Amino acid sequence: MSSSPIIGKQALHKRSPPLALPKTYQSRILLSNTEAGSIIGKGGIVIRALNEVYETKNIHARLDSLQKNCSDRILTVENEIKYPNDPMVPVYKQKNQLIYDILNILVENKVINFQKQKYQYKPLNSLFSDAQIAQIFSNNQGKKIAFIRLIINNYQVGGIIGKNGFRIQALLSAFNLPIIGSERLIVKISEDGLIGSSDIILQIFGSIEDIKLCLDGIDEILLDQYGTTSPIISPQLLASDKTLKKNYTPHLNIQKVFDVENQYVPRLVGKKKTRLLHLASLTNCVITIDNNKDLPKEAIRKIKIVGELAEKAYDLLLRNYEQIVNV
Repeated sequence: MSSSPIIGKQALHKRSPPLALPKTYQSRILLSNTEAGSIIGKGGIVIRALNEVYETKNIHARLDSLQKNCSDRILTVENEIKYPNDPMVPVYKQKNQLIYDILNILVENKVINFQKQKYQYKPLNSLFSDAQIAQIFSNNQGKKIAFIRLIINNYQVGGIIGKNGFRIQALLSAFNLPIIGSERLIVKISEDGLIGSSDIILQIFGSIEDIKLCLDGIDEILLDQYGTTSPIISPQLLASDKTLKKNYTPHLNIQKVFDVENQYVPRLVGKKKTRLLHLASLTNCVITIDNNKDLPKEAIRKIKIVGELAEKAYDLLLRNYEQIVNV
């Protein structure tokens, strides 16, 4: 399973789904601040107009509040299920039509960036290679191309993928021929979770029409497996199950930079960066080091730390550094 291009390491951590989920058709989408601004419009005119169009369908879009020094925001598109067993209208498809309209705005305003290393906050970056990007544009000529960062909970990954990947592969077969290089839609799940939560990113890359249809398919899987499309875990369940983490919310990102002589880097970061990875896990921070490993041993290299607990991570890193230097 781990060899699939769709599936990251997070997919291997399966769990039974929480029971206390909200009865809504809901999608949560991670946006950059630039994308969020494009959706809001001057004085909120764009998102207000969208919500007015969908008001009669009881569907609305909302953005979380802007946090200082934070590079991301969450767009929530939802419809409350007043009659969950009413088969009359496929409400989730109407929800996804609103997402389609939002993607259309982002494409028209040219604010979607497909570069893999565009953002310092890694979950915002595209998961797709240059070759895959070129392939999608080539196979969707004349269409509007986008990618979407759908936020899902870790427990939902197994349900979406299915045993040996059969569910996601069946879904993608509606878009892609079984010929290498013919794909017009690609889905990838990030290997890294969102800081301080059990949420991860599922990215869908293709034409905005195909993305909408893929969201329909994912919602059908989630409704069949869990009875809701929402990734939200209730406060009651969080209190009763200590193995669960809260859902992701954008938060204050403090940044610290730790300077270290190149000669001490191997011992400080560990083999294959294991010590940095452990520190990142301990503090829920994003910790990276530059790639200038061929510098002279006296040269300074920089370790960047981003997160609410960046100060703590910096202090722990300094303590380790002092122990190494004083040996």
